Amino acid sequence: MYKADRNNLLHSYLDHDWDAVIDFACFNDHQARATAEYFHSVKRYIFISTISVYDVGSDLREGNFDAGTYPLPAVQNELDYKEGKRRAEAFFLQHTPFPTVLVRFPVILGPDDYTRRLHFHIERVQRGQPCTSPTCGRGRDDPRPGRA
Repeated sequence: MYKADRNNLLHSYLDHDWDAVIDFACFNDHQARATAEYFHSVKRYIFISTISVYDVGSDLREGNFDAGTYPLPAVQNELDYKEGKRRAEAFFLQHTPFPTVLVRFPVILGPDDYTRRLHFHIERVQRGQPCTSPTCGRGRDDPRPGRA
């Protein structure tokens, strides 16, 4: 595994020719464009996106958001997380010469998780409280008996 400053790839020690690149840290179409220019000859690009590309309350079916047809405005406004990831996905599918795989994880956990998501759930279990999700009360993730 190699790490580099995504905003300064041209001055990194990374080689340009890779069989595969797995990208956990691209947050908008501007970064996607710079990444695509640098890794233009990659054989497979795996972009770790997010389920946040879907609208709140959707049933999270892949077809609910189609990055292959999503419009990319020429103007780069201030983007929230959802819109940035949508535009990054769209750029990779519409404007790159290499094959791209989109992976939409609901959450990523690890030692550098500043959100403390996992800790939140562990602490709830330790206190005997139910684990909840953002869709609690609106569908299959409702932890209350008889609600699923």
